[in-house]
Amino acid sequence: MLSLAVSGFLLGSPSAASKPEIAINLWKTRSFALEYLREPTSGSRAKLLSDYQRNLTPRVPIDEIAQLIGYLPPVEPEPNLTSGPRMVKAGPRGKTEYELVLPPEYTHNRSYPVLLALPHAGERTQAMTRRLATAAADNGYILASIEWGGRGAERWGFTPEEHDTVLDVLRDLRRRFQIDSDKVFLTGLGEGAKGVYDVGLSHPDLFAGILPVAGAPLFFPRRYWRNAQFLPVYAVAGTRIVGENGAAIREQFTNWVARGFPAIWVEYKGRGQEWLGGEVPLMFDWMRAQTRAFPMQRLGSDGGGGVFGTEFSTFRAEDNRWYWVSTTGVHRRCQMPKERWSNFVSPATMTASVNTESNAVQIKTAGLTNVSLWIGRNAQGKYLLDLDRPITVRHGITTMWLDKRLPASLEVLMKDLYERADRKHLFVARLDMEIRP
Repeated sequence: MLSLAVSGFLLGSPSAASKPEIAINLWKTRSFALEYLREPTSGSRAKLLSDYQRNLTPRVPIDEIAQLIGYLPPVEPEPNLTSGPRMVKAGPRGKTEYELVLPPEYTHNRSYPVLLALPHAGERTQAMTRRLATAAADNGYILASIEWGGRGAERWGFTPEEHDTVLDVLRDLRRRFQIDSDKVFLTGLGEGAKGVYDVGLSHPDLFAGILPVAGAPLFFPRRYWRNAQFLPVYAVAGTRIVGENGAAIREQFTNWVARGFPAIWVEYKGRGQEWLGGEVPLMFDWMRAQTRAFPMQRLGSDGGGGVFGTEFSTFRAEDNRWYWVSTTGVHRRCQMPKERWSNFVSPATMTASVNTESNAVQIKTAGLTNVSLWIGRNAQGKYLLDLDRPITVRHGITTMWLDKRLPASLEVLMKDLYERADRKHLFVARLDMEIRP
């Protein structure tokens, strides 16, 4: 009876087991996972992993470990669960500040959707909190208003440091609260909306949807429009946003709508760069139906560099992960900071597809010197490839991995989980490949 209770608590009631040794090993695995995720030094984490694998017999299958991870409590549970607004620090040395508002009924015992908000230039986080806190509480959302540019920032700068403020807050929330990583949304006003386009299209695998208000996709996001093929967009703007801003929005939606991307553009007649509060209830209704995508068959389509392809694109070394493919090698000829912006520079691109019958992956890139294939599972426990069968991976016409097994690795699973703190998209195998750009 006790074994059934413990194993059911750790894996969910359908997976409860009556054997005591199973329940004991599952509890030891849970203790190891939490200790590993709380350990700040890589050497100590490696030792914990080595000790666990050496001492635990019989070993817990990696499928069950992945299942158990979904039921873990927050790694660093926040003791203060009051719902009133308060400032919180995140990131290395607490360099990022955000204003947090929890739902009145929040508890660590179940997961909650999250709304991240970027204020307009010159505003403090309190401005976005006032606009969204009531609706967030009514709909059960955790609200985090992010101080993205420091005090006195005049515009969104399209810098990696600004991206880090959003990414640090998201990781901090994942570690301190019970959040649903498949229900994370990003919104912002004015310059903050430019940041929403920039961060969302640079890291589309992180969000269930983006909701820019009175802002436009300029520079990087204007060229990253193909990255939104699985990212729902709900854009709100007034007709008095003119000039380059208005042209950029129209151009973006022309590309998206023509290809059936999940995008909505709401336009208010006679309104300019201002908060359009009447849209908030409809925005929350829209968010309720969205869930973060995990495409299992195809990432982009090859257009041979033409306008009809939907290749994932990047101009920055930091914009380097698209669902189950990543890179650490964006060629210098494809990298371009905003200060040297040119529409004549071509981005690095990537497409990939999976053939489940042959258990093979086909990848095509341009402007990348390496790629990593991550084999993971969706929320239903279905894997990208069958790891019990030989796998073939091709890059262009070159066979990189021919009809060989790629074993699941607890080290890959735990390292990635520590770095991203994402307990919904779990990856158990990784194949690194050097390629010609």
